[in-house]
Amino acid sequence: MDLADVVLESGARSIAIVGTAKNVGKTVTLNYLVGELSSRGYTLGLLSSGRDGERVDVLTGEPKPQVYLPRGSWVATAEAFLEGASISLEVVDVWERPGVFGRLVLGRVVEPGLAELMGPRSARQLSSAVKKFLAYGADIVLVDGALDRKAAASPLVTEACILATGASSADDLNSMVETLESLVWAWSLPELEDALVAKLGARAVEKERVALLKLGGSGRGDAPGRPVLVFTEYPTALNYEEDIAQEIDESTLALVVPGSVDRVLLQEVTASLAQLRAGARGGIHRGPGATAGSRCGRSHEGTKSGRNPLLEVDRALAILDGTREGRLVADRAGSSSPERLPFYLVMRDPSCAMFRREQAVPLERTGGQLRVLERGRVLAVTINPCSSGEMVYEPRKLVRYIGEKVKPVPVFDVVSGESFWEEVA
Repeated sequence: MDLADVVLESGARSIAIVGTAKNVGKTVTLNYLVGELSSRGYTLGLLSSGRDGERVDVLTGEPKPQVYLPRGSWVATAEAFLEGASISLEVVDVWERPGVFGRLVLGRVVEPGLAELMGPRSARQLSSAVKKFLAYGADIVLVDGALDRKAAASPLVTEACILATGASSADDLNSMVETLESLVWAWSLPELEDALVAKLGARAVEKERVALLKLGGSGRGDAPGRPVLVFTEYPTALNYEEDIAQEIDESTLALVVPGSVDRVLLQEVTASLAQLRAGARGGIHRGPGATAGSRCGRSHEGTKSGRNPLLEVDRALAILDGTREGRLVADRAGSSSPERLPFYLVMRDPSCAMFRREQAVPLERTGGQLRVLERGRVLAVTINPCSSGEMVYEPRKLVRYIGEKVKPVPVFDVVSGESFWEEVA
């Protein structure tokens, strides 16, 4: 089984190829799939969430592999890139909003050759381009992305993704693997199990407002125990982490964030949740007039109120760890006690996760659970054992080592032909 077989067996018709850094073989992986799939008779759609296929890296000045566009494939590129290109394109659509390199052109390749890909960066526009290619007749659409352009891998844009990593992604093997493991973990986060909660969460994302799901009893005649959607004034959590976390109280079932979720929000939410859990045991003393969702922290530079959320988490978790007799009961209807209520931090999809796996551990220790409205799907990992410097790994050993870390996700080196995967019984 090779990488092309994995793609075909997945049934996915739109796939993002996301590089964890520069020079990790993302374009090599794209060209490999273009060659394999087109040779098997599949019509491809090709675009980039930015720019790809240039002869020389515009930032580093290093040579880069160009993208080969086979006859009959559907591509998106900029007007400027068609000048002097070796391909001939039958233009079917032109997006009138011009960019630095002119308007975005969508068309079908009449004469094959090498060319640069160019596409929109936003998830909404990428999704529109993918849908157009499928409507034109593409069997599979491949979207070139990068770690700083993860919109390409959003389930709103593509059905699945392939992660490309390699020696250039980190200074050492452990760091390379930790980054990769975090990405695979994020793209495996589960969706909300409760259909009603998921429906309410989707409304918050649609309105592009951070919102809280609270149990009934808000004073508006809501039925007790029934989730109620409470919108905040914030379109994003960025720069408002502390204010948003202050809204969490004993009735809060979930916090829904339509955009990016970073480590700062994780820390603030964990601090609020940990104090609520520990406070239910009488372990945290709040000052006069403090509400269940407010926190009395010590002076700490870097937060708007001078608090230190990490210190508060440590203190609250110490109380929880000292008195816990098992896992928190995740039955929201069973009790109004904050110790028994589950808490979900809900993201739109994995591409919104701007934190590493280990940074989510304190939230999980307090009983908090991460969920997504649209689950991701990692088909495979590809590796480049050579860095742009002098770092070179033995391909077979590196493929097997990474394969053991991310299994059951298969791992491939498309240049050497080495691969590692486990058969699923």
